[in-house]
Amino acid sequence: MCGEAIMAGALKCRFCGEVLDPRAYHFVAATPDASPRNSEDLRRIAKRQTALLFAVLLNLISYFLLALPYHIGLYINVAIYIFQVICIFRLATALGSRVAWLWALGALIPCVSFILLYAVNGLATNALQSCGVRVGLFGARLADIESAG
Repeated sequence: MCGEAIMAGALKCRFCGEVLDPRAYHFVAATPDASPRNSEDLRRIAKRQTALLFAVLLNLISYFLLALPYHIGLYINVAIYIFQVICIFRLATALGSRVAWLWALGALIPCVSFILLYAVNGLATNALQSCGVRVGLFGARLADIESAG
C-alpha cells in the first residue's frame, strides 16, 4: 500500500491502484483504471471527452434534421449515432477500461445510451479533475493539462 488515507469501504486505492479486497477484483477490473496519469494520458482523455460532448451536441441538433425530405435527416442521425458510439468506446479505452467494448455495446441500446454517456463523461471528468485539470461545458482545455501535468 502507498500509505495514503483511504475510505474504509474502498475496493481499490485511488492513489496507487492496489486492489484492497481480493473478492472485489472482478468488479474493480471492469471499472476504469484510477492510477496516476501522465500529461499524455490526460490529453488523450480530454480530446476524447471533447469529441464525445460534441457528438452529444450533434445528436441533439440532428433531431431537427429528421424533418428533411427523402429521409436525409434519418441518415444523418444514424451517422451521428454511430459517431457517438465510437466516441464512447474511445473514451472508455482512454480511461483504461478493460471492457470498453461493453460500453460501446450498451450505447447501441437507445435509452441506455444516455445513461452510459452520462457515466463515461463523469468518469472522464473525475479523472481529469483528480489530476488538477479544470473541466468546463465542453471538456478540459489543453492549456490546463500542460500546467497540471
